[in-house]
Amino acid sequence: MFHIMAHDIDKKPRTKDVKIQEDITFFQMGFSQNILDGLSVCGFQKPSPIQLKAIPLGRCGFDLIVGIFIGGTAIESDKKKLNDCHIAVGAPGRIRHLIDKEFLKVKNVRLFILDEADKLMESSFQKDIKFV
Repeated sequence: MFHIMAHDIDKKPRTKDVKIQEDITFFQMGFSQNILDGLSVCGFQKPSPIQLKAIPLGRCGFDLIVGIFIGGTAIESDKKKLNDCHIAVGAPGRIRHLIDKEFLKVKNVRLFILDEADKLMESSFQKDIKFV
């Protein structure tokens, strides 16, 4: 029988932000059998780090509208994602730019996740991090 795998995270080297350290499956997260079957059919085996953190919050009733903002791309695509964003994920410079231009309303954001973790301690990022 052919088995679909959504992402073979062991196929190539991955950074720590893509792999979870915990040995947790979707089954252990308490999903209904229908959800587990759907995840299995689609080839998802384990949650990503953001899923591992966000799913329990969502199951507790928190609204989770996530905006992922990528630097070096047209700002127009990001502007469409900004309405009611509760979790903002992006590089410090991109997040700062969106705040400066008043596209991202920080009063709505409950959590900022700064990307480029391997570079966050570099001096070139410090000004943007302190701003955010």
